Amino acid sequence: MKDFAEGRKLRISIRACCMFEALAHKSFYKCNADDSIVLAYAVYCSSPDTDKVSMDVFQRLLENERFSQWIIKSIQANEAFEGQFSADKEDKEDDEEEPMISDIAGMMIAEGMSPEYVMDKMSLWEMRMMVKGIEERKK
Repeated sequence: MKDFAEGRKLRISIRACCMFEALAHKSFYKCNADDSIVLAYAVYCSSPDTDKVSMDVFQRLLENERFSQWIIKSIQANEAFEGQFSADKEDKEDDEEEPMISDIAGMMIAEGMSPEYVMDKMSLWEMRMMVKGIEERKK
């Protein structure tokens, strides 16, 4: 395994969110501190140029302080950036079901958006405006 931090940037891509949902069996929007290892694993494995490993191997890799700090700092930086654009929670009903990002991504791809763009290049904050545009077009 080459130096894990060498020129590599990790980000919470739509692919990572879909992988998280498949592993955690819940919406990415319900991700919390208890899910940190699953989220870190999804972010790592969905990033280009990273070695694809099992969860067991990944957990052993986390024992390396430098590796775990690289993962944590990458995710925190991405969350800070994405958080600037998040919708107000006040607009949401308390009992409203959180959507699955994997369902939204599938809908956007079915509507003709590039799978590569949706899964690997689109930022989470862009998703809301893309869905709104698709819904407006259907009216």
